[in-house]
Amino acid sequence: MADLVLEVGAEGGSVRLLSRRSGKGWAFKVETNSDAKLHGEAPPPERQWHRTWDAAMADLDAYPWTILYPLFVAPAWRVKVGAALIERLRRDDQIHWMVWQGLLAAADDHQKKV
Repeated sequence: MADLVLEVGAEGGSVRLLSRRSGKGWAFKVETNSDAKLHGEAPPPERQWHRTWDAAMADLDAYPWTILYPLFVAPAWRVKVGAALIERLRRDDQIHWMVWQGLLAAADDHQKKV
């Protein structure tokens, strides 16, 4: 079973970063949930599990995740997600920082399983 690291959304769908722990450490996977199926389009292809945070972030960067509405960030990953946002801010990516800041500082410390 995978844990939800972060989820961002927009009208028509969401993008999620999942994590799972194995004997070799952490693995990460980007997953999308879109309305494509409702419109008769092919669903997005299954994405692979990545063995590093950096590889997962590169996969996540295929989407404009920094400007989508942040729905959830797991408490255990808030520091890493915050660092990833700052790194993208330095690259001149657009970020809705005020919205992200509120979520990164949230007191809701439960974990979501997917």
